[in-house]
Amino acid sequence: MFDDLKKEVAKYSNMAYQRGLVGAAGGNVSARHDNLFLITAGGKSLRDVTEDDILTVDENSQIIEGAKGQKPSKETSLHLAIYKNRPDIDCVIHVHPSYCTAYSITKKTVPIITASSKLKLKKVPLVGYADPGSSELALAVAECVRENPEYVKAITLEAHGLLAWDKGLAGCFDIAELVEETARVAFISGQLGEESKNPGIYDLSLKISNELPTYPGDPVINITQPIKYKEKGINILSICMGTHSGTHIDVPLHHIDGGASLDQINLERFIGNALFAEIIKNENEQITAEELKKLDLKQGDILIIRTGWETKSYKNNYFRDFPYFSVSAADYLISMGIKAIGVDIPSVDGPGQEGAFHKKILLAGIVIIEALVNLNIVLNGQSSKRMFFSALPLNILNADGSPVRAIAWQ
Repeated sequence: MFDDLKKEVAKYSNMAYQRGLVGAAGGNVSARHDNLFLITAGGKSLRDVTEDDILTVDENSQIIEGAKGQKPSKETSLHLAIYKNRPDIDCVIHVHPSYCTAYSITKKTVPIITASSKLKLKKVPLVGYADPGSSELALAVAECVRENPEYVKAITLEAHGLLAWDKGLAGCFDIAELVEETARVAFISGQLGEESKNPGIYDLSLKISNELPTYPGDPVINITQPIKYKEKGINILSICMGTHSGTHIDVPLHHIDGGASLDQINLERFIGNALFAEIIKNENEQITAEELKKLDLKQGDILIIRTGWETKSYKNNYFRDFPYFSVSAADYLISMGIKAIGVDIPSVDGPGQEGAFHKKILLAGIVIIEALVNLNIVLNGQSSKRMFFSALPLNILNADGSPVRAIAWQ
């Protein structure tokens, strides 16, 4: 009965072991044919499964056909729960791939970060722990399948691997492999990226050193060490730099004679809910009001714009031909009631504007954070994203600005 389908189930069972999606005697594979279901035998390694190791059961898990002494996988109820809630699919694969399982053990969903996963997976929910083979696990999986859109074709089980389903075994296997590959890439990129140093916290600030270029005409950075441990038993640096060196904040006094100084600005202006948005620009291109109107801005937001210019940070040409805001963009941002704007460019004004954008924004009480970095890491391929943001300045009396340690977090 169903010889061709049994061969296909055996084929993908063997492949699951060969591709490292499962080890030892773990995992199970099934396929539907009308109202009957073919499933691998319990206690059998997928490495060794043949057509003789596949049983046929009905919707109540009763054996219709199978070799003498064999029993269907103890996860049969798990498979049947998916079939019951997804009448459009006809196969299920349950495997225990390492990276997916590692994410599930830490109660994390697999991050959808690759182009393929965004296109083909979109979302891989996580089901909380229940004992393997238990009715509690089958019920939890059924609930998860019901509550999620039809485009969801995979879920992870806490400490218990991955479930994938589709209309054919080839597609189902591809989904299982893609989820594991996505988990592997997410883990490796997390180890390589800044996020691994401070999980959940993104550092958006330039590193200050004598080598860091400064805006033409501004004081150069000069860091020396007048007191050394070998001589005095302590280390103390002397730092000479302008208030607009590195990642920094502008307050009204910077462009407006008699404007509010740094110590007169309420601290709440420097911290809060932020909308991060990507508006990629080339040399000398303007960021316009029309582009800003497409963003989901809210009153009281901090707006952070990534133009892509941050790639030139630490280089002298960072200060030449950078993108900038149109003056009309200032009018729009003021009308929206934002409290701060941050950018990855060295200045919000361009050639010939004579500080017009600065003056309008600062007169409205909106502070400006310039020379941000790592916005690409925060956005991670998304066009916009909401996070918390902080750019606290030094408490300098009568200052027109200050270097800041800008950070973002969820």
